[in-house]
Amino acid sequence: MRCPACEASNPPAASHCEECGAQLPARKPRAPGKEDLEDPPVAQLADEDAKELRPRRRRPVEEDLEEVDDDTISTIIPYRNPRALASYYLGIFSLASVLSFWLPKEALIIAGLAMGAVVAMLALVLGIMGVRYSGNDPGAKGGGHAVIGIVCAIITLLGQAVGAVIYYFINHYAK
Repeated sequence: MRCPACEASNPPAASHCEECGAQLPARKPRAPGKEDLEDPPVAQLADEDAKELRPRRRRPVEEDLEEVDDDTISTIIPYRNPRALASYYLGIFSLASVLSFWLPKEALIIAGLAMGAVVAMLALVLGIMGVRYSGNDPGAKGGGHAVIGIVCAIITLLGQAVGAVIYYFINHYAK
């Protein structure tokens, strides 16, 4: 209930204003019934009481919107941490080099493995640098991308090593 003198908000059962001390108009007592057991809908309340129940909305300031959008985008694409982003893509691309074992000629297989190893090592180094950078500057983000790049690089290097051993035994001892 609002005070008629100072317009301050008061609890419904108050007889005097908590802000200025003025006497508040008395509410008419009702006979207890089914309606008292349930909360009345907002539409049935007096205008001033209904205004108190409605949440006040703050209009977003343009800077707030830009900051939210910027944080969302930098979480998905860590453009403030180029090392992590490069590690992520190089790590993903290095995984394709493991498929070079199915190429028809041995020279192509060796070339594919060599290029994949170089790309995986770059992803590994850039990933470590990206993790360090995101740890030092939390606004940079991209720690997850850097870790994915590191994991892909390790999987590539291990896959190439296991594949090379298998390829060697198949081609040299199977004949």
